[in-house]
Amino acid sequence: MSLQLVTPAVTEPVALAEAKTHLRVTFSSDDAYIAGLVTAAREFLELETRLQLMPATWREDFAEMPDKFNLRIRPVRSVSSIKYYDVSDVLQTVSPSNYYLVGNANPPYVVPGAAGWDWDLHAYRPEPIQVTYVAGYQDESAVPQILKRAILALVSLMYENRSPFDPATYYQEMPFGLRAILDQYASGALQ
Repeated sequence: MSLQLVTPAVTEPVALAEAKTHLRVTFSSDDAYIAGLVTAAREFLELETRLQLMPATWREDFAEMPDKFNLRIRPVRSVSSIKYYDVSDVLQTVSPSNYYLVGNANPPYVVPGAAGWDWDLHAYRPEPIQVTYVAGYQDESAVPQILKRAILALVSLMYENRSPFDPATYYQEMPFGLRAILDQYASGALQ
């Protein structure tokens, strides 16, 4: 199963002004740098937890038709399309009335409608099925505050420790509280 980001998020859950306030930075010469740290912190958090914080479009390709398609990124807001290559190697689109999204499950999944999965797949394509979906919280106000605080904590760590080769900080573990937050979301205990 391959996973690819089709359309990335266009906004961040933490605004530059909020990050600067957290860092107690009052000058503007580091604005671009701090904005980049916010993006890097969000991306790290998303990788660690398999969450998508701000709306983005993902596509997962599948090799076969299971009873249900488990999706790896959460929360899933909608399925944009399910497509497959048929025996003639023509890309077909499944009607949205032929499947259902269970987006609040962990992991979220798509199940067939009453007709089931009744497609004839191309035998020689390694992953002939494409499920494209939108994942992420509705907007920055819907992102849990604890995740925003985790981003700010990561921004602080990166801003204060700019040299990854400083032996005193390079091997330093993430603060326990931050690791605990990420582990709770990664395990699915929190959504």
